[in-house]
Amino acid sequence: MRIPTKASSNGFLSFIAGIIIWMIALIPTWIFICIRWLINPEGFWQELALIVAAFIVMGWLQGILLIFCIYATIFLISEGI
Repeated sequence: MRIPTKASSNGFLSFIAGIIIWMIALIPTWIFICIRWLINPEGFWQELALIVAAFIVMGWLQGILLIFCIYATIFLISEGI
């Protein structure tokens, strides 16, 4: 039986932290998917209006969160927790 070392537990913690960071960064995407499912647009123009509205309202937030998430993922891969 192998006893886990500090390095293996740090790798696991980095993996869990990475998953949590990506889940937080994708919150605007999940909100858009839920709103689209609730509204259920019928035609091309309704679909286009919904996508444009979502991009205007949540696009900047998604961009900022993705930049932060990429930075945090690179940090977790190179340094670990």
